[in-house]
Amino acid sequence: MIQEKLVVLRDSNTIDESVYGYAQATISLLKNNNIIKEDDEADGFITHLAMATERQRKGEAVDPMDSLVAEQIELDPNAKQAKQQWAEIAELSPISFHENELNFLYLHIITLLSNR
Repeated sequence: MIQEKLVVLRDSNTIDESVYGYAQATISLLKNNNIIKEDDEADGFITHLAMATERQRKGEAVDPMDSLVAEQIELDPNAKQAKQQWAEIAELSPISFHENELNFLYLHIITLLSNR
């Protein structure tokens, strides 16, 4: 399903080719790091990542996450590993992410780690 979504997003010019490639590279990284086995396990994260990347590429602002939710992310047992995974994912990115976007991405990665 995620592959079909990415094709639709690309073909409708919602995301560009660099964002599409970044999403594909991220799926491969998650598989190589044994975070997921099947592409669709990361559907929510990859969809968010693709749209967030496109927002950042266009310079669109993102509101910060609620501070209580952000605090819970920091307290999560998988927070450190999620940030390490994010560092690897961010290295593949065609753009830099604003700090306001990061907690949302960490939350998705924590969920993936919790579901392993």
